[in-house]
Amino acid sequence: MTLNKSLAFAGILFSVASSAIAGDFAAPAAIGPVNWTGFYAGLQGGLASGKGYATETDDLNFFTVTPGDRSRFAPSGVFGGGQIGYQRQRGNFVYGVEASLVGADIRHHISLYDDAVSERMSLTSVHTVVGRLGYVRDNVLAYIKAGYAGGTTKFRADCPPCSDTPAAIDLDHGTYHGGYALGGGLEWRIRPNWTLGIDYTRVDLRAKEASGTITLGGVPTELISTFNSRAQADFVGVRLNYQLDFAVDHSAAVPLK
Repeated sequence: MTLNKSLAFAGILFSVASSAIAGDFAAPAAIGPVNWTGFYAGLQGGLASGKGYATETDDLNFFTVTPGDRSRFAPSGVFGGGQIGYQRQRGNFVYGVEASLVGADIRHHISLYDDAVSERMSLTSVHTVVGRLGYVRDNVLAYIKAGYAGGTTKFRADCPPCSDTPAAIDLDHGTYHGGYALGGGLEWRIRPNWTLGIDYTRVDLRAKEASGTITLGGVPTELISTFNSRAQADFVGVRLNYQLDFAVDHSAAVPLK
């Protein structure tokens, strides 16, 4: 799934969510000057697509024709989770920190060497801790963000003709990677305590080496195969936040320009 398709789908999700919320809530009175300072928590979900690779780094040569062959993946799928954060407003600027955690089903399956080898890579979870800086105008907040990202990838390779009995390496227990997150988004204050937004996050997980036991005919052996893997993904989704300590304070809030 391409990033353009993810953006289009996020736009559809946002439109549907907006219509649903508009139907559930009566038309509010004018919110007036607001202060975005405070804690917030919410839910998010959407689509993701990316790229990854796995390189065999041992000399067993079970799963590659030549040592160092790299398998490339283009995983895509869905994600869902939540976020919590704190922000402060100074004039029209809003800054703060946010932590998020999402579960994901982002995967890609490939066949190599005339279907002799079957490989699968998946990204199953991602969390971020980022700083945010935004600008608010007319109850709309535009922001950018950057910080730490961590995630878990899984990898499996099967090679039926690699030996007299089918061979496989299974790293489905998962490998944790650290990395970074960059992104941005827009949030609309749709009710005094509620905001609805669209968010984009690029997650880059650094390369990490992992190993797994080779099985022959489903029976574990003493052979250990080692792979180096890395993953990147673009997450585009819709977010719904509730500001925990919102207050309309016409004496303290800064009028929007």
